[in-house]
Amino acid sequence: MNCVQHGALLKARGLTFSYHNGDQPILRDLDLTLQPEQMTAIVGTNGAGKSTLLKLLAGVMEPSGGKILVGEESLRSMPARQRAQQLAFVAQEEQPPFEMEVIDFVSLGRLPYSSRFGVMRASDHEAVQAAIQLMRIENLAGRNSGELSGGQRRRVVIARGIAQRSPFLLLDEPTNHLDVCHQHQVLNMVRESHSTVVAAIHDLDLVLTYFDRVIVLHEASVFADGSPVDVLTQDVVQQVFGVRSHIEHVEALRHPHLLTEKFED
Repeated sequence: MNCVQHGALLKARGLTFSYHNGDQPILRDLDLTLQPEQMTAIVGTNGAGKSTLLKLLAGVMEPSGGKILVGEESLRSMPARQRAQQLAFVAQEEQPPFEMEVIDFVSLGRLPYSSRFGVMRASDHEAVQAAIQLMRIENLAGRNSGELSGGQRRRVVIARGIAQRSPFLLLDEPTNHLDVCHQHQVLNMVRESHSTVVAAIHDLDLVLTYFDRVIVLHEASVFADGSPVDVLTQDVVQQVFGVRSHIEHVEALRHPHLLTEKFED
């Protein structure tokens, strides 16, 4: 069995998906190469296939055509345990069981490395504590998840993904249920994980601020791909999202920001 190392590429070749034979594909003939330790955003309108693409890359769903490679190894050929050691996936509406303590849920991220008897080693405890500290939820570690707010639970499930210490961290709407301050905090923290991050996200301004690359999905294909400042042009945002936009450079702020407004009826 090969061991895929940090620094490997995650590649999709001819990736196609539809739910039933003969249906219009949700994704068609996608070719992507995801670079090590880069934060890549996947954007598009509702139904564009963002969550589907993440689930395919994570091995949660099987493609209708094409293949996914981790390094040079086919994702489909990997045993589930090995796949989980390479790819950590946090779903959009994933929730910890309400009766489970936060630290126990975050510890689930270490299952791909555990022995037959489920005994955690010192390295597992260290990974869990590091994830809890990174997501700044130390004060929640001993509490039941049912006592937490939606935003706190979101940070807990991301901590579980980070504790997995996989080379690739796939996040579906990581800023869901978070207020504006915690949206910025979480994306900063995710960057500090040093994983290759791929995130489906709706907020184009957050994409411009935090991500190295953006892939725009439209009509089952990649409509645009590159650095956010180059991709999120007025033409692309208008054609894909149907709104006016402008990238504004504000002297008092560190990053450019994307302003949008709807067209007049």
